Amino acid sequence: NGMTILMLAARRGNLNIVQRAIEAGTDSTLQDHGKPLIQTLAPHLTDSYVAAAMLLRDLPLQVVDGLVVGRIGHSFTWTTFLDPSLPVDPRVRAKAVVSVLSHRTFRMATRIRDVYAGLATAADRHGRLVIQACDAHIRTIFRDRLYFCERFELFDGPPIHISPSAVVIYAYDHGLGGQVFDEYADDDGTLDEAAFIQCNQVLGRESTDRQAKHEDSEWKQWHAEFALWDKDGNGALTKSEFLTFCHQSFGGKVKVAMKFMKHQDEYTREVQTRQQMELQSNASAGSMLLRLLPTVSPQVFAQHVTTLTVHDKSMAEYGFVLVMPPADRSLDDIAAKERPSATLVQSMLRDVVAGLQHMHNAGLVHGDVKKLNVLRVHNQLKLIDFDATTEQGMPVGVKTSSGILPPELFYRCRPSPHDRAIAEAYSHGGGASSSEVVAGKRSPQYVVRSFIFGRPGESPYDLVPAAPSLDMWSFGCMMYEMVTGVELVPTDVNQNVVADYIETAANWTDKQLEARIRANVGVGHDKAVDLLLHLLVVDPTKRWSASQVLMHPYFTGRDLTLVTSCSLLDQLHELVQVQHTVQTHHDEMAVELHDQATNDLTHHLMTLHDDATTSLLTGLFAAQEDGDVPTSFVVLPFELNQSEGSERFGKPLEVAPKADDRGAGATPLPRASMFVYLVDESTGQVVIPTDNDDDV
Repeated sequence: NGMTILMLAARRGNLNIVQRAIEAGTDSTLQDHGKPLIQTLAPHLTDSYVAAAMLLRDLPLQVVDGLVVGRIGHSFTWTTFLDPSLPVDPRVRAKAVVSVLSHRTFRMATRIRDVYAGLATAADRHGRLVIQACDAHIRTIFRDRLYFCERFELFDGPPIHISPSAVVIYAYDHGLGGQVFDEYADDDGTLDEAAFIQCNQVLGRESTDRQAKHEDSEWKQWHAEFALWDKDGNGALTKSEFLTFCHQSFGGKVKVAMKFMKHQDEYTREVQTRQQMELQSNASAGSMLLRLLPTVSPQVFAQHVTTLTVHDKSMAEYGFVLVMPPADRSLDDIAAKERPSATLVQSMLRDVVAGLQHMHNAGLVHGDVKKLNVLRVHNQLKLIDFDATTEQGMPVGVKTSSGILPPELFYRCRPSPHDRAIAEAYSHGGGASSSEVVAGKRSPQYVVRSFIFGRPGESPYDLVPAAPSLDMWSFGCMMYEMVTGVELVPTDVNQNVVADYIETAANWTDKQLEARIRANVGVGHDKAVDLLLHLLVVDPTKRWSASQVLMHPYFTGRDLTLVTSCSLLDQLHELVQVQHTVQTHHDEMAVELHDQATNDLTHHLMTLHDDATTSLLTGLFAAQEDGDVPTSFVVLPFELNQSEGSERFGKPLEVAPKADDRGAGATPLPRASMFVYLVDESTGQVVIPTDNDDDV
């Protein structure tokens, strides 16, 4: 009747005979009249050893010369056994699967992960994949072996970026959907519509279009999407409903970039920098910075990374990880491969400087602004790599790229052998990884003013406090290269200046910089030239801020002749701030100065002040009788000429403190020359004396 020993033993549930027949290597098929034999044996299958033996006889793959290849003609024993509808004790099923995945047969495979992937993605007779059809326990077993930290499906091939202290890898995150649900769910374990949209923002599915006109239509789309998945119409989604939505909308997995890091201090700076900026950010400014995604706990990561190997490289020493949205390309790739137009370059540079403005307003300095640290995500450029970020005023130099550093960050070693030995030993033996010493045969030695994190006092030179001017020089280098197609100074792959040009980088003069800019920026790009001349300035106090740069005609399209006016307005605004500061300091000193010596000095200064005030007020009171005579005045720390007296001074003068507001206690400082100008209230213009006027 066509019955075999295995069929008969399976129908009778005689596990001993089944086991002996399989171990004897019988050629009997593992089918029972068209269906997998294990389906017949299932009600009697209480021994995981027998189950594993049957599975190994009929797997959907095999290892040939180290390669994992499909097996033709198998009987679907593997997929049938892992179908949750098969009446098998779940404990027996789990033990059998673990036995198969750990079997010595697969040690011959060049990549054991290929075995796990092949078994997890094997399809049953209906085309369903094992990883999708199996129960949660079996899925966890697969993920533990197939995915890093049971959720990250690492991409094959080499990492997308390698540096001395970090490795970046693309991966699919299979657990992000569940984690964001847990973070945004209400106390009752459900998502309302607002939380549903927030989850999709984290998952990267919400539109990043910055035009406000799209916001209303986008909200309507998400409202309809939520209503579609809210099956019972109660205004809430359960976790099961949300995960089903994730699976059907984007396969339940999200592409991410994982940055594995060696050093805890760099990891901590990356995390704390983003936290500090988020506390002081708004939605538009924060969008200029690449955010972090939720991920596994540091404890879970540390437990799994010790056994991870990526492209034949052990990752055991990379004990920290950041998970971020994946980028399209870096600005470096965009410039090299896409050759963007001048208009597109302008738009991209604006994104970069807007991100810097956000950081500087938060009291931070990026410290490593270069094209490799600017990524395009959803058609928008974002700043990355905050492991060199420093609070303003703190020493900068723990991590640098010398090709984008301003002259003040270089140190010229003194001629003494002792000084050179200290600098060279520090730079090669314990300073920041990008510090360098260049010893030309006939040129002096230079080092970058860097230091070891936590040990700034050990450097043989004075450190430079972090200031926005550092980033603005680096941005100027970036803009120069984007506009001209050449670097300001030649650099290597890490954008460290090459040996032959470090003396040039350390000794720029403003004349040399202007000559270089005008020679290499094309004709007809006057606005770009002018902006670069305000960025690549040797004196850091004269470099423009990010806010000033965003108002430059290069970005606004205004007439370039207005730049001079803007500069003078900035000086007036600074004057107003100085006036307020002087008043505040004076008030504080008036409270503290009680001893006789200071009282005498104060009395003398007040006498001078009263005399000057009396003279001015006498003239003002007399002028009130004539409406054409100016009755307001402004005190400036610089002298104006006839061409500068115009209505553009009106607004700054409106916010300047008036004499009657400040009172007689506002004693002027006698150390610097000050210039008093009357203001014609009928025209709003500053009255500037001509050459023919008598000196006052």
